[in-house]
Amino acid sequence: MMENKTQFIIVEFFLVLVLFLLFLFFFQKFLFLQKISTPQISTYQTLYEKFIYLSQNGNSSCLTAFRESILSINYFYVNKKTKKSKKNWFNKLNNEESIEKLALIHLMDLGIDFNYLTGKKVLEIGAGKAIIAKAAKKKGIEGIVSLDAYSEVEEELKNLGLPFVRAYTEELPFPDETFDLVLSHAGPPIISSSKEKVKKVIFEVKRILKEGGEFRFGPGSLNANIFTQEELFTPEEYKSFTQKQRIERIKQKSIEFLKSIDPNIDQKETKLGHHFQIFYILKKRRMLKNKNFLLIKISLIFQLIFLFLHRLALFF
Repeated sequence: MMENKTQFIIVEFFLVLVLFLLFLFFFQKFLFLQKISTPQISTYQTLYEKFIYLSQNGNSSCLTAFRESILSINYFYVNKKTKKSKKNWFNKLNNEESIEKLALIHLMDLGIDFNYLTGKKVLEIGAGKAIIAKAAKKKGIEGIVSLDAYSEVEEELKNLGLPFVRAYTEELPFPDETFDLVLSHAGPPIISSSKEKVKKVIFEVKRILKEGGEFRFGPGSLNANIFTQEELFTPEEYKSFTQKQRIERIKQKSIEFLKSIDPNIDQKETKLGHHFQIFYILKKRRMLKNKNFLLIKISLIFQLIFLFLHRLALFF
């Protein structure tokens, strides 16, 4: 009787061990992300929010690895129903179909699709591995310029005949009014480390946008580190707010700050799966090429009204 009980305990132990190992295997990426240290204000709950934090506080190799883990998990999300996952999901990004799906996710995060790029001169800042440009070329959409401070894909893009510019977004090396559309997916100004850098990025992008052009950036709110704790919360709120309330407050402060830079910046919402996330649009309004022309028209209208009233007075 005692021997049977011992055997049962051993079997039960091994079953628990197997289940635990399976858990580690399937959630290794998740566990890795949870080990990333976060600042005192615990608001970094999504992949992109952790990416923002690492971009400001991690070294370049750690940041690159994290970018790849984001893309790997995105790939797994898209393909989990049709393909069996492997240990190194990121290697599958060489597959054209996978790149196209990831690029579409990035575009959907910004409220658009590939059709929206057609016929426009497009710049992507913080382009990373230039997934959007690669996928767009396969669809016959040429000329998307990829810009990043790191040159990890420069040679690859040159071999593909795709334009790449190595530069910082605070100093864009383009003439005024060059692009119809500027995109930034999980790049500046979302990951910018100070209010001053956010302003510089927006002013620079606005400068290179054509009249009527758009700057779409996101997903998610601005880096919370650009705000002080006092700007975000009262002492009572800091103690009592839930994580969800903290994230909502950062969203609120982000759009308020962005609108203080340019009132034409709007916050939008997009749905991916069952989740809603925000992004931003800056539309550069069309300006009159000759402001004096409007004044002349108004002056002529008033003169015509005066002449009409004068003639009317003489008639009576």
